[in-house]
Amino acid sequence: DGFPRGSAAEMPACDVALYSRTADMVYLKPAQPLKQGDPIEVVGEDGRSRKMTFDDQATPCWSIKVNQSAYARTATRKSAYLGQWLPGIGPLDFSAFAGQPFHLKAYQAGDRWDRGQAVGDAVFTGEIKLRKKFADQDIQREGGANATGEDVYELDFTAFQGEGTYCIQIPGLGRSWPFKITADGYGDAFFTMMKGL
Repeated sequence: DGFPRGSAAEMPACDVALYSRTADMVYLKPAQPLKQGDPIEVVGEDGRSRKMTFDDQATPCWSIKVNQSAYARTATRKSAYLGQWLPGIGPLDFSAFAGQPFHLKAYQAGDRWDRGQAVGDAVFTGEIKLRKKFADQDIQREGGANATGEDVYELDFTAFQGEGTYCIQIPGLGRSWPFKITADGYGDAFFTMMKGL
């Protein structure tokens, strides 16, 4: 319930410039990998607590990066990426997922933007492949850090030619934000940009 609201329709009907959209992140390292249906309770020093049940079909995973606008069905390349940089720690280690499967599944929206889930059988299954380790990246920016600070893993689903609304689901990790695969892919983004001009 602490996530920022995700659409203009959910924002108050007043000057929205006065509202800041933020989300605090807490990174936990459980003693054992989470399994489907595992209960989780986090209790802060101030006594506040949050309970949830791990479900890799429904739990959003911020580490899975997708094109949230859309992919073109016939694009010569369609990929998602896996990686996360942790402040003060560095790249999150996803090496245990290298060579493991990821699934492209239909996405069913929930009552709020963060409560949808992957549904049905996988329409495509691929392999998680290391693209580049943080230590091997040579992209520099001010301050000397690379562009992402992450070990980058690629999830290639170019061979899938269907259309619809989907998400990436990784067993033991969670699911991505939803995205569309459409005939043109970039039509909505192009239309919005042209309206701005």
